[in-house]
Amino acid sequence: MTQSQAQQGVSSITVNPNYNGNTNDNDLALVQLSSTVSFSDYIQPICLAAAGSTLYNGTETWVTGWGNIQSGGECVRPEDQQVET
Repeated sequence: MTQSQAQQGVSSITVNPNYNGNTNDNDLALVQLSSTVSFSDYIQPICLAAAGSTLYNGTETWVTGWGNIQSGGECVRPEDQQVET
């Protein structure tokens, strides 16, 4: 494992109660790690907008994730699935 990688255990996964497996609508889950993360130059927390925040046109945001992007496809690394919105 390189200094830009980390391996963490997972203590729980909470799937969005509105997730629809037929359409993949609301395909989001909260993953709780089983131990704290050691941050470094390569591993950093993300910033979330405060509740009730207004994001105006032109505000730079990013989304990222991992998982299959097609039926029967391989699960790719998170850095392969990120986009500026």
